[in-house]
Amino acid sequence: VWAAVLPEELALSATVGSVKAGAGAACHIADLEVNGTTLLAFSGCGLSVGIQYRTLVYVEDLGMANDGTLSSPIDVLVPPPTTTNTFVAYPRLVSVATADGVRLNLTASEDDGRLWAMV
Repeated sequence: VWAAVLPEELALSATVGSVKAGAGAACHIADLEVNGTTLLAFSGCGLSVGIQYRTLVYVEDLGMANDGTLSSPIDVLVPPPTTTNTFVAYPRLVSVATADGVRLNLTASEDDGRLWAMV
């Protein structure tokens, strides 16, 4: 597995080669051998508030023939230091949307607060 946290403009044009090289990445994980479910933890990134980052993950087998799969970009949000509540688990669909509505699951960092959502 290779993974890179990139500013949005670089993520939109990233290739397998640029992700593997960590080109322009704020954080990079290279050549991590995995077995099944894996948690990728980035540290020392120096991410800035106000910059939209995206994470890309590339996975291939041990043949290392650049014939694996590059993920779609994953949004990485950096909240300002004045933010009083954030997501521990970002909203995600828990079932197929219907004409009547949509069901989401999320976890906030604070037990008490308010939520606004729009479909």
